[in-house]
Amino acid sequence: VRGESDAMWASLANRRPGFVAGVSAMPSLHVAISVWIWLAARSLLPRAAPFALAYAMFMWVASVQLGWHYVSDGVAGALGIVALWWLAGKLSAKS
Repeated sequence: VRGESDAMWASLANRRPGFVAGVSAMPSLHVAISVWIWLAARSLLPRAAPFALAYAMFMWVASVQLGWHYVSDGVAGALGIVALWWLAGKLSAKS
């Protein structure tokens, strides 16, 4: 693990993108989980929902600014968790 970390740092420090120039994972689970927290807050504790939404937005921006994800990774994570939330609602309504 140390070797990959050193290679990523050297690529950043030298401003020469290489094979290990950055980190990205599609979808962003950082964003997905924070959006899930917002969805749960809307249902369980509506007064906390604006704070949860602010946290989700902060996590999305921070994950991009810190180089963890591209913007599209956050979009995919958010849309994915919203789709799963919707599906879970439909499935639980049938029970």
